[in-house]
Amino acid sequence: MLAKRITRQDLETLLLHDRAEVREAAVAYWPEVTDSRSRRLLLRRLDDPAWQVRVRTIQRLAPQKASEEVLKALVGALSDPHPHVRQEAVIALGDLPCSDIAARLQACVLHDEDLWVRVRAVEQLVHRRERGLGLFLLQAFKGAPIPLQLSIVQALGTIEDRPAICALETFRSSVGPEVAEAIDEVVHRHLQTVGPTFEKAKVLV
Repeated sequence: MLAKRITRQDLETLLLHDRAEVREAAVAYWPEVTDSRSRRLLLRRLDDPAWQVRVRTIQRLAPQKASEEVLKALVGALSDPHPHVRQEAVIALGDLPCSDIAARLQACVLHDEDLWVRVRAVEQLVHRRERGLGLFLLQAFKGAPIPLQLSIVQALGTIEDRPAICALETFRSSVGPEVAEAIDEVVHRHLQTVGPTFEKAKVLV
């Protein structure tokens, strides 16, 4: 006997199911969002009581973030009470070429209550490589938890911001051994790349 093919109407019904895992599956299997009604039905799931459903909804809506309605909802998800939802919103918004989004990601790095949301925000800022990022990361480094400091050190090594890497070395004596080792590695790698000019720059910092 052939299994019944799940229709769009079936999925709409399942979006309202009592069990969270069923609603999450309905969002996961939702067809490509090509019309405003479909978009609105998914947007309502961002208010779902289950964080897993809200995460899945962001994943399905992310390709539609050019829509002003979706963009506004994703920005709103940065304030979601659950950190996994905020992480997903950070990832979804990370590649948008909008200065306002960059500012919101920076706010996540500095102020979010969850460490891993802050780390994800650093990762997304690195992908953007906007002007002044090195200076911002240095400011965020001071007094940050160790995992965030490690993420920032790695980020500075990735963007190869010479003045920022020079300045980073001045923090070496005030951090733990794990972070100090990471700083040494980034400085050494950068020194191999730029040679004597880096040593000269260190004197000027």
